[in-house]
Amino acid sequence: MRTLLAIETSARFSSVAISLRGEVYETVLEQKRNHAELILPAVRQLLCNNKAGLHEVNQLLFNTGPGSFTGLRIGAGVIQGLAFSADIPVVAVSGFEVYLYTWLKMASIPDEPSTRICVVIDAHLGDVYTQDFFFNENGVYHKDNRRIMKLSAFVESQKLQAGKVVYIGDEQLQQYFDELGLMFHSVCPVASSMMTLLQNDKNTNTLREIKAAEVVPFYMRENIGWKKWRPKSVENTLAK
Repeated sequence: MRTLLAIETSARFSSVAISLRGEVYETVLEQKRNHAELILPAVRQLLCNNKAGLHEVNQLLFNTGPGSFTGLRIGAGVIQGLAFSADIPVVAVSGFEVYLYTWLKMASIPDEPSTRICVVIDAHLGDVYTQDFFFNENGVYHKDNRRIMKLSAFVESQKLQAGKVVYIGDEQLQQYFDELGLMFHSVCPVASSMMTLLQNDKNTNTLREIKAAEVVPFYMRENIGWKKWRPKSVENTLAK
């Protein structure tokens, strides 16, 4: 069986997960916004706890975004460093799908195929990132309607929508949906959800492997810089 290592740093809490010998093990770091100091030691500890080495990992997964700018940079940097240091291929997963599959770990696929699942991520500055998902006999499919818009404009646009809708996203958005009487489920994305997504992707084949040099965060905002990680930093940390 393939060994997978995933990290999630796009939101308030970070997490690391490993799929090893058919089992998934995960560490959730509940210290808010302290990803830079915690994520690499967490990777090292998770590997150590499960008597695994980085050289045994066949594939790395990470949330490419959108999400917290700082968190995305940290996640992409760590993944790039790990990929360079051990020559491991990477799968970049959409942040919208990480939220969706985290929710699906707690919920069940809607009985009605026409149900729209709307992922809403806090973009700060009064904005939200959003994308719609639907289900069919092969699992999940989605419209390519990723967008960033003002929260107020988004809420107004939803008043005009017909059909059953389930909203999922960041906890801090809960009150806006509650006030409108819209069904909203707060979600904190976790790394293990990417492994479920990768398994389900066999039906849709939308994910692809990339090389370490191709790892970049997806911000959905223009003019956001990206600086590559130094692989030596990763090697030193994992060697401690």
